Amino acid sequence: MMRLCQAAILVIVTILVLPGCGSSAARTNLAAHLPAQLSVRGFRDAPLVEVTIDGIGPVVMVLDTGSTVCVLGREVATQLPSPIRSQRRILINAEGQSSEVEHVVRMGTLDFGAVQVHDMDAIVTDVEALSRAFGERIAGVLGYPVFANLLLEVDYASRSVTIVRAPPEGAAAQPSMDSRLPVLRADVAGVLLDILIDTASSGGWALPIERMQLEPGSSGDKRIQLIDGVATVIDGRLDGVIRLGEIEFDRPLVESTRGTARAGARALDGLRITFDHRAGMVYVERVTDAVPGAVRGIGAELRPLEHTWELWSVQPGLPAHALGLRDGEIVLAVDGMRVDQIDPGALRAHIASAGRVRLDLLRAHGVEPVYVPVVYIAR
Repeated sequence: MMRLCQAAILVIVTILVLPGCGSSAARTNLAAHLPAQLSVRGFRDAPLVEVTIDGIGPVVMVLDTGSTVCVLGREVATQLPSPIRSQRRILINAEGQSSEVEHVVRMGTLDFGAVQVHDMDAIVTDVEALSRAFGERIAGVLGYPVFANLLLEVDYASRSVTIVRAPPEGAAAQPSMDSRLPVLRADVAGVLLDILIDTASSGGWALPIERMQLEPGSSGDKRIQLIDGVATVIDGRLDGVIRLGEIEFDRPLVESTRGTARAGARALDGLRITFDHRAGMVYVERVTDAVPGAVRGIGAELRPLEHTWELWSVQPGLPAHALGLRDGEIVLAVDGMRVDQIDPGALRAHIASAGRVRLDLLRAHGVEPVYVPVVYIAR
């Protein structure tokens, strides 16, 4: 029987489908020398890119390859030289829920420094949920069409976003199954499934509930933050392997979705992905030795006691600390494993190979599961 429990982490997923609101006439200016690295403000849950819009900014926007449109908050939209115009459209979020939007604005020039993109439309809507989730002011969302004439490289190992001149040498090209978005065909525990590569999702693998063959005892539930609301999903560890081209993901953590199957930041950690929108191709590489001298971890140590672990050396600015974990807290299980079921070396290897880990914490009100991202940490 599936055991449900409340997780403490919120994630951002923003898949927007808005027929007819893009700009097919968008033009692109490139610097003479490529590659050109974009200015990235942060990369904790999704790439946060700095851009100047019609001379305003730089402002911070979420890079979202899972969106067919751009989104702009009203604060910035009202400052643009182009007027906000009425245009009623339907917005569909990551969980398949729809809502209506009524206003659109033309962004004359998106200036990334070495690259300028001209004449892109954006829907105008409230983006306060994004600002709260990322802990800083977010101006909007950069949808996939912004990069229609560019080769976009998102490196989840070095936490960088780069416009490159040519596809990576030696990397296998995978055709997108959707002309609008980077949707790749994957083998999910023996079943072929089309999966959206979604840079704006901080989650891992989101799969239809009927495709989630979970390991016994690994399931729970959690809340995810959408651009226009909150949803609750079931998650756990897949009883099988996901194969994306030549890359395998053994028993990854997955979560349910009523919308599009997708791979977010935790699934993509350690990968370098090059998006060729115009050619309809995506190149996925596993980056080796991507962060010299770095190790993967949660930003805290787990000290074994007789029947439990104790958290210690929680480092400010890293995932465990960001989720409110502190030295001295008691951990009953890690991904369902008790202290007598795994030795310290195997535990370190398990954490290093994961996109995130579930810690069952002993709190005053009972056992509380917390899902902690695993990241590269410089020594």
